[in-house]
Amino acid sequence: MPSQRGQLPKAYLRIDPNLDSTHPAPGDMVALMCAANRQPHRGVFKTPELAERVLGRGLYRRSVERGDLISNGVGIYVDGWQEWQEGDLTVGERMSRLRDKRRNKDTNGS
Repeated sequence: MPSQRGQLPKAYLRIDPNLDSTHPAPGDMVALMCAANRQPHRGVFKTPELAERVLGRGLYRRSVERGDLISNGVGIYVDGWQEWQEGDLTVGERMSRLRDKRRNKDTNGS
């Protein structure tokens, strides 16, 4: 991940404009994204314990169960963060990355 240590939170977050109809708990996802944006490596909580402390036990567990938070070898990562939040991408480039990610999930059976 190209995130650098000590980054400041972004002044805005990109979200799917259909989040309210594509995610089972859009409010949870927004709260998760806000907390992840404030981490030294945006989008990544250093440990599961830190993520649970920051998010609260309930939101942490729901996020893990839904697959919104995953272990990525570096920490606990907000799934899709890199595709949506990082880089100065055009809408077309961002959508292409998201489609590729979905295609790879379908191919891998995840």
